Amino acid sequence: MSQSLMDRYDDRISGVLSCDDRMVITGTLPGVCYADGMTRYLYANGIRIFDYPQFAMELRDRVRDGAASLAAEAGITIEHITKSHIRKEAIVARVLEQRGEHPGPVHILSAMEACDSYRPWHDKGTGKTFVRPDSGKCLHYYFYFLDAAFGLICLRVPTWAPFRLQFYCNGRWCTRRMGFEMTPVPVRHAMTRGQRMDFGRPAASIRFRTATPMAASVCWAAKPRARIRGPTSAL
Repeated sequence: MSQSLMDRYDDRISGVLSCDDRMVITGTLPGVCYADGMTRYLYANGIRIFDYPQFAMELRDRVRDGAASLAAEAGITIEHITKSHIRKEAIVARVLEQRGEHPGPVHILSAMEACDSYRPWHDKGTGKTFVRPDSGKCLHYYFYFLDAAFGLICLRVPTWAPFRLQFYCNGRWCTRRMGFEMTPVPVRHAMTRGQRMDFGRPAASIRFRTATPMAASVCWAAKPRARIRGPTSAL
């Protein structure tokens, strides 16, 4: 079995910092996140199945109003993205250059994207009326915040039921708080005493070595007795 780069140069690496490369948490409303649950909710609240689109539109408008209220409170203009090739991260990076990196709301983006949905249905064979799973497109909001502990975080909110949320934060911000320079692409290297082992690139900064899609490490040069291996949360 071939050795990893860190194992191969273990006697020359002074330390390793490890952190999550990215963290994605999804969430939804437990009682209505599946078709049977939504059908029961509609019946229990006296809402006709074929009135579901109108019911969902009222919820959509409440989400839109909430986004507009949050934007106004923070002095932010919601920026709508019409083209899929535009990188949201690049837009937020430009905002951060002007805004600075103090904690608080950063920006709000919106875009039409695919989403889960429900479709009213009447089964002639059984005589039952219910909603069935469907898909479509709806407006999504991306709320970007800077947190003092986690750095840049994002909450993706669809405007159509069942409102499958997505929370995202990037572990690379932990190294920025420590004064390290980052690179947005995974590269394999080790930082040794005075020279970095990564195909002859100048040893001008510390970069990530991504071992798995969900984990990243950095190696740095230090005194031999300062050898540390452990989570950055301990620092």
